Amino acid sequence: MEKKEDDGMEGYSDRIRIATTEDGFRRLAEEVKETAHGGKVLLFAKEDRAGKEAATALTTAGVPVIKQSLEEGGVSIDLLLSKEYPESILAVVGVGGAAEMQAAKSVRIGRVLPRILFPTDLSALNALDERSFFSTKGDVLTFTTEGHAVLLDKKMLTSGVREGVGWVLARLIEIADGGYQGLIEEGKSPTDALTLFREGCALLQGVREEDAAERLMQTALLLQDRIREKALTLSDSAHILSFLIEKRVGGSAVSYLFAAAYSLLCLYARYLGDLPLEHAVPPDPVKNEEKLRDLSGIGSLTFSEMPLYADLYAERFRLTAEYREDFSECFSDSFLPLSALCRVYRRKGGGKEGVAPSANELLALLSLTGELVSGYPLIKHIKMSGILEPLLACC
Repeated sequence: MEKKEDDGMEGYSDRIRIATTEDGFRRLAEEVKETAHGGKVLLFAKEDRAGKEAATALTTAGVPVIKQSLEEGGVSIDLLLSKEYPESILAVVGVGGAAEMQAAKSVRIGRVLPRILFPTDLSALNALDERSFFSTKGDVLTFTTEGHAVLLDKKMLTSGVREGVGWVLARLIEIADGGYQGLIEEGKSPTDALTLFREGCALLQGVREEDAAERLMQTALLLQDRIREKALTLSDSAHILSFLIEKRVGGSAVSYLFAAAYSLLCLYARYLGDLPLEHAVPPDPVKNEEKLRDLSGIGSLTFSEMPLYADLYAERFRLTAEYREDFSECFSDSFLPLSALCRVYRRKGGGKEGVAPSANELLALLSLTGELVSGYPLIKHIKMSGILEPLLACC
């Protein structure tokens, strides 16, 4: 993807405007001042160098700032949904990593306000997503933004390689999920979605830390553009799994997004066509709900408005066979940069990431979640295909 000139916000979807820039916080201050008409803004940023420079740039440009730091405790649902902010706020600004992006996208002021996001590390590529994910004691909440603008400066994107790759992988997985979901609900062919999945994985071939910012930013922008063109329905498999893992081992959910996406990707690439469908058996929802509660440490994930996985099992079983055939035709292992990604996956995280989940924990969460939660096609598809049982026995 060729570099874009900074000629204003370029549309990549109906709800997100994206522009690349090399002017950093000066460009951010100009955009915020114009958007807020010089009025007061709510700024989500850490008390680090980037956060302080952003606040200084806004103040210097004559923009009144109310700063909200997320240093303590990360993003709080109670903070975002119940805290009262002055009615004089005319825009919301997010500067920093994934937490600041989620906060700026999700905070509710009581009226529609413009959101301007400025990622400063690769984990914050979730700024390009319309959605924000939050885990609570008994549920996973998803918010859709009211619409936002994103400024990307590759000089600022110098950290978070693991999480940045995870975000791109998660979006690719959701594309494949969308094809399967359309197959089940509307009888559509998943070929287009799976082709995009294959092409997107090929874009990540040879990701290295020294050029990760440029490569991941270009891949994310192109992926975002193609998603808009294809008008695909996305689901949340990797994101939901990352929150289950976060609940299980503690730490930051974004730290586990790569692990979740990578595990799903490996299962897709390595095992999808290798095992017969006869391995699959109808689940025992009651028994496995208890197992999932014990493993993840959270309450029931069974949503009353959604059928349990076992419902319509025969029909889903048949459609899964068709999906596997389409998948095999348009996708081969050679397109997956697994050797490059494996190096990133095995890197030890910092102290904030907690203890990485084992392969057995990841697969168990996949299996149990797929049996209980409706609406996440890839996880259900993997379970239906009988892929997990032999793997769980070996871990």
